[in-house]
Amino acid sequence: DFCLSRGLGDVYKRQGNTESTALFNMSLYFDEFEDCHKPLEDYDYQAGSNGKSGGWRALAAYRLILKGGEIMFPDGAVTEVPMGYSDYALGGFVSAFNTAESANMQDEFPEEIIDYMERIIEYLIYMGAPDGTGYSQGNSEDHKSTAALTRSKWLNNKTDNDLIRWYASGKKLGPAPKETSRIYPIGLKYISRSGWGDEGVGSHFNADGACNVHGHADDLTFDLFAYGDHLLVDNGVMDYSDSDIRAWQISTRAHNTIEINGVGQRTPKWSLSSVKKDPFTGETLYLPDESPVTKDADGNQINYDSLGHKYEPGYFMDTELNDGYDYVRGGTNNYKNRTLAAKNLKWNDYAYERSVFFVRPDFYLITDYLDPLTDKNEVNTYEQRWHTMPGVTVNIDDTTGQARTSGQDASVIIAPVAQEEPLDATVESGYYTPATGSVMETQHALYTKKAAGTTTMNTVIYPVAPGKDFTVSTQNLELSVPESAALSLIHI
Repeated sequence: DFCLSRGLGDVYKRQGNTESTALFNMSLYFDEFEDCHKPLEDYDYQAGSNGKSGGWRALAAYRLILKGGEIMFPDGAVTEVPMGYSDYALGGFVSAFNTAESANMQDEFPEEIIDYMERIIEYLIYMGAPDGTGYSQGNSEDHKSTAALTRSKWLNNKTDNDLIRWYASGKKLGPAPKETSRIYPIGLKYISRSGWGDEGVGSHFNADGACNVHGHADDLTFDLFAYGDHLLVDNGVMDYSDSDIRAWQISTRAHNTIEINGVGQRTPKWSLSSVKKDPFTGETLYLPDESPVTKDADGNQINYDSLGHKYEPGYFMDTELNDGYDYVRGGTNNYKNRTLAAKNLKWNDYAYERSVFFVRPDFYLITDYLDPLTDKNEVNTYEQRWHTMPGVTVNIDDTTGQARTSGQDASVIIAPVAQEEPLDATVESGYYTPATGSVMETQHALYTKKAAGTTTMNTVIYPVAPGKDFTVSTQNLELSVPESAALSLIHI
């Protein structure tokens, strides 16, 4: 009685789901008690956390449904940023079903939870790379994950979902889904793929604002998989220690996006002390202090950094997915309202947007739009990074500034489009986490641009299959539109 009546709204998302799973499992083992079988009485879940009268099992099932619903957005995306944590939440449902089945009480298992499991598994399938492994996001090591296949096989005989049954068969029984790429407009994820074959080309792009659930300062990051290899990656996180390496892995500079004037996006600090150092350059990494969590008048969660500034999800705009190309343009709100007194930095607000144009099935054109909102005359430094896996060498052509990777079966060409303001191209070191508690040193390409006012950075990302080679050349076209809005390219 105490466990079930302590409150239905006290524990949020994955933790609440875990607790509710345990309570449901407990209710199955006390079948001989009269209180176990009482019906569920009417209760306003939003009215408060003073418990609900009713039978243990009915209340436990009710609580499981409510808490299970909290781990998903209405568009089907899971609220946890890392795929491993999404699978963890799914594992609670699997445990509850297995307990009910072992007690021969499958009829007691809520039908709503089967629907939740289908939605989470579908999300895992679409959010994966073409070969079924994951794109590491936030605090995760998903490049080795096969959770989508494992969970699909488990649910296969319990569902009529065509996608899950097809995936559980090893992509053999039935036709492949016509939809290859997908946008989650509320979860703010865009996943592209050229097809469902293991050797296809695919990418991950997000504007989720870290979501306060194991996310990093990585709005508008772009991760690439092609021809069997993860080519451009998120570095993951070593552990949950108070260390410079962990601070670097959380920071914007550890992701395939842009850092402005040496300062990353606003994001939760995740229990780090207020000042940490870049383990390679010794520069201060400016992360906010532990962020208080509060709620607005409607009960919605609002997150603030220690200076009282809200960090928040970004946005998607101008999206189009079709058989010839994908186009998604997104933006971040986390380069606004920054106060960095410790650095004595005069800080502009910045509008930063990025578009991803996938020319099926071969390559991507990335355009970064950067706009200082308060001072158009100050020269700003924009640093764009492209991170690779351990063992990969990044080589930069001194003439074109193009970066090429080697050391994997596949490779990638990173080709900046010629611009009036020169780009400085260098190779830096980074830290990648293959498993919790370990790091491996890596290389990444760094492109630095100094410009005043509104500017763009345009980049061709061209994956190259094993045994193939290409030369990429780019060219701006003169068009009667603002310079910052127009570019084209030629590839050979």
